[in-house]
Amino acid sequence: MEIKLIILLKFLNIWKNNMKPTFRIIAKLDIKDKNLVKGINFEGLRVLGRPHEFANYYYENGIDEIFYQDVIASLLGRNTLSKIIADSSRDIFVPITVGGGIKSLKDIEIILKSGADRVSLNSGALENLDLIKSSIKNFGSSNIIFAIEVMKINDELRVVKFNGREKTPYKLIDWLKILVESGASEVFLSSVNHDGTGKGIDFEILEAVKHFENLSIIYHGGVNSDDPYNLSKKYFRNLSGLGISSLFHYEYYPKQKHDLDKIVTGNTEFIMKKKIPSNINPISINEFKNKLRNYKFQSVKFNV
Repeated sequence: MEIKLIILLKFLNIWKNNMKPTFRIIAKLDIKDKNLVKGINFEGLRVLGRPHEFANYYYENGIDEIFYQDVIASLLGRNTLSKIIADSSRDIFVPITVGGGIKSLKDIEIILKSGADRVSLNSGALENLDLIKSSIKNFGSSNIIFAIEVMKINDELRVVKFNGREKTPYKLIDWLKILVESGASEVFLSSVNHDGTGKGIDFEILEAVKHFENLSIIYHGGVNSDDPYNLSKKYFRNLSGLGISSLFHYEYYPKQKHDLDKIVTGNTEFIMKKKIPSNINPISINEFKNKLRNYKFQSVKFNV
């Protein structure tokens, strides 16, 4: 009887654990002219290295997803990441999301056929509201994520585009309502004010969106090594993951294998000196996940 009770308790514990939502850690890689770049507040982009090399390292070290963003695609009117996507899909076996310059159903189809698992829509959706419903109808809500650049303007959280350079008519809450009513299931919120600063999560944004309980929220922008502790003190039912750039980029940055002298485009002065910004305290993926586990953030299950 005692043995049966122990077995039953173990089964219930396994079942309970599997019922918990999985919290994802996503590496966001901004790409310009085939190089991985990173700036502060989406400005002053510095070349950090080869995106595929960084993505491989993240995959080998336990990342849950990869998010490639072509940062100049919307300005050029096209996405230029097909080769990077194809290379990554052969070597990396975690979900790959791709965004930048995607304006039509045909664009989405091309990206998915190149090897991406999901497509991120941003300015394409803002400029063509019909694309929201049609993309979900044709490809499914699980394959479409809506990226939103959020900036605080005159004490309001507003939606902006083109890396924060251009305003839109939408407040964050109003835009989220439109997306939800159109069938969106997940959004990727980037804080322009915190991006690349290492200030930590912009909790004002998470507080503002926490009532959208049926919408999965991924937060990105300024995440630092103290945020696992900061998150443990709060509760956001709909927060499904974190997008992280600088924190992980600068952890791998000094370990690169490629001949950096062959990188000839973009702002390369920073990479040649192998500087690490003073506002960034790099941390590995495993260290960050362990901190989340130790602080028992939301008591959720984490990918390993």
